[in-house]
Amino acid sequence: AAAVRGQLRSAARALLLRAAEPAQVLTDLDLFGRRMPAAMCTTAFCAVIDKATSTIRYSSAGHTPPIVVAPDAPVQL
Repeated sequence: AAAVRGQLRSAARALLLRAAEPAQVLTDLDLFGRRMPAAMCTTAFCAVIDKATSTIRYSSAGHTPPIVVAPDAPVQL
């Protein structure tokens, strides 16, 4: 499991350099993972944080939605 996780993590990092959108990264990562029989039940979460605009773009596959908690602000799903 650790070896598969490491391969997927490395692939995700490489894909992030090529595609700026988290959804595209996970789509491409899915194609990569389909070639790895041991990765058939993998979950993934990808986020791009832009500090300049204070925004987060994310996509997830198999994970529950993230929760954003900020000081003095309501919880956001």
